[in-house]
Amino acid sequence: MGTFDRSKSRSIQPVDYDIFTIVKIVAMQYTRQMQKLLVVNKPIGVTPYQVIQTLREQHPPYQKEKISYVGRLDPLAHGVLLLTVGAANNTREAYLSLPKEYECEALFGLATDTYDLLGLVQNLSIKKVPDLLEEKIATTIKSYVGKQQQSYPPFSSKAVHGKPLFWWAKQDRLSEITIPTREISVTDFTLLSLNACSRNELEKKVSVAISVQGDFRQEAIKKRWETFFTTNTQSSFVTARLHVSCSSGTYIRSFINRLGESLGCYAVATEIMRTSVGAYSVDSAINLTLE
Repeated sequence: MGTFDRSKSRSIQPVDYDIFTIVKIVAMQYTRQMQKLLVVNKPIGVTPYQVIQTLREQHPPYQKEKISYVGRLDPLAHGVLLLTVGAANNTREAYLSLPKEYECEALFGLATDTYDLLGLVQNLSIKKVPDLLEEKIATTIKSYVGKQQQSYPPFSSKAVHGKPLFWWAKQDRLSEITIPTREISVTDFTLLSLNACSRNELEKKVSVAISVQGDFRQEAIKKRWETFFTTNTQSSFVTARLHVSCSSGTYIRSFINRLGESLGCYAVATEIMRTSVGAYSVDSAINLTLE
């Protein structure tokens, strides 16, 4: 066997960095580790805050990091939710202004006070859907394209006099305030298809809606839906599948409520899926396993 000649070995020489170089290296390491934008596919039935909590539980490296969501999604909405992690929160504002795309479903003939299924049904008898519905929908939504002022829905988190709008709505005090508006822009509003939703399918969707965690008046809403289904024997309901491209801050459920009012038959959002935020698509989003 040969012998190891220590004189020929290459010794490791210490590197003498000045303090400015050391700070720069540490900063670069911090940025690589802590600055992230996560594209998450938010499931139905959870809030963005619950998504963040689940992410922390399933991925230990994120447990001590600051995580914020960019653009709220209602509990019943699903699809693309952007999360900024660590230093990425410094550029959060840039992501807030990105345009968004949605696919949604409107069910005609009834209305709720939240404009979706997690709300109190406003009419216990079904309103008749107008004839030539496809043509009337296409004509109506065409008028929604462009810049406009949109009122915040009564059940939303927009603050008025220090209280979120949903507080005023729950207290039945909306008449005491002026509901604020904001400018939005819609670049595309398209009818994809007309369909039928069976009574059984609607009951299942309502069941999912009222199973959302948190204080959303579930007991009162459940009783009102039970009364609705007892009162009505209708076996199927007309629905429309819609595509919307719009600016940040647009409320899709408000558009569906507005569509129902324009058609004179009421409408409620039964599904809202955010398919993209800017160049970030639901196809490449992270799927979280929620228990």
